[in-house]
Amino acid sequence: MTLKQQHAPFATESSSRLSQPNQGHQSGVADFPSDTRLLVRTAFQMTLERTLATDALMELHQLLEQHMPSWYTSEQQQSVVTVLHLLGRL
Repeated sequence: MTLKQQHAPFATESSSRLSQPNQGHQSGVADFPSDTRLLVRTAFQMTLERTLATDALMELHQLLEQHMPSWYTSEQQQSVVTVLHLLGRL
């Protein structure tokens, strides 16, 4: 399966519109070859997924810090803190 086939459900515009020249705009996504548009869409989707995952991790971290369950070890806490620092959230 090609990359384009794998990401087809995430396309936000119809393929006929994307294949036509961009009319009325000086510059835009439609001006680029289809491989470039697919790459831009894939990068955007990956950014969105990373943001959602980071938000979820941050929320879980806050809950665990508030309630400090007995099974939550300092090693687990440090792992979460390290990842959140790497992601620029702490």
